[in-house]
Amino acid sequence: QALSASMLSLTLPNVRFIRMRDVQWPTPPTPGQRLFGGLASLRSLELCDISDMLHSPNALKSLESAPLLEALRVSNCPGLREIAADPSKLPRLAAVNLGSSDLQQQTKTWEFLAKLVALRTLAFDGTVSVVRTAQKPFFDNATAAGRLRKVVFESPLTGPLSQTLADGHVKSVVKHLTSLRELFFCDCGRITGSCLSSIPQAGQATVEEISFMVSSTRDSVLDRSLVDALTTGAFKALASLMLPTAVRPVKDLLTRLSPVCPRLRCLLIDARRSTLKEVVVPPKPAAGFAGATWRVNGFDMWERQITLKKLKK
Repeated sequence: QALSASMLSLTLPNVRFIRMRDVQWPTPPTPGQRLFGGLASLRSLELCDISDMLHSPNALKSLESAPLLEALRVSNCPGLREIAADPSKLPRLAAVNLGSSDLQQQTKTWEFLAKLVALRTLAFDGTVSVVRTAQKPFFDNATAAGRLRKVVFESPLTGPLSQTLADGHVKSVVKHLTSLRELFFCDCGRITGSCLSSIPQAGQATVEEISFMVSSTRDSVLDRSLVDALTTGAFKALASLMLPTAVRPVKDLLTRLSPVCPRLRCLLIDARRSTLKEVVVPPKPAAGFAGATWRVNGFDMWERQITLKKLKK
């Protein structure tokens, strides 16, 4: 479906949520064409699969009229290379999800993100080229990176092995994450797990959830360095850990993690990527580990509750 210039010129002062998907930007482009206007009530904006935006560099400048905007997602919008809005006019923008290659490959994008004072959640493609582009303007900036509480390395749908992240790339991203709460790897690729040791001590002490997943085409290379990093005693707030496969026997993991991660309540091992079949729970609650559940399952919903019901039976 094609958008018209007249549609985009509308002012929407009462709209709180906008989701646009599978539409075409007006062609030929109108000089200075922007996305709507008067967005005084807008809280969330999602742009997915918008085509022909190459000649509209100021498309998102109208976000300056959305001071209440809290969440922004841009996915697969070829040609869009800049968020042209003034970041100082977006004081509440806390969550940004970048899934558009052209936008992520621009230094200006990361300079914009570094100036968002409310930014707490950031998702982006976990590729070598994106990390290299973002490193200097954003992740080397201790103030900008230190604001983040949730970081998601998304898995691009396609890409050569040379673009798959290794531990060194991840270390350059996490080195200033002093307020980290959640860390997700949607395709852990060539990551062994040693990169966790590069999270600052303050970030290690606050992180509550770590998740490693793999794509359907690659096996995990996580190894004992992951367990070594987690068992230093620094990850005391860790409550949930997801692995694509057991890096060592589950009972061994339990023995090592129990005394150093007292808040851990759920270990998820994706049965689709593992040879383990049995449900494994501690026969007796370990000291500081009461209520922990360990279950091999292909799904991560209600993990603790399901296991507790089984134990009651």
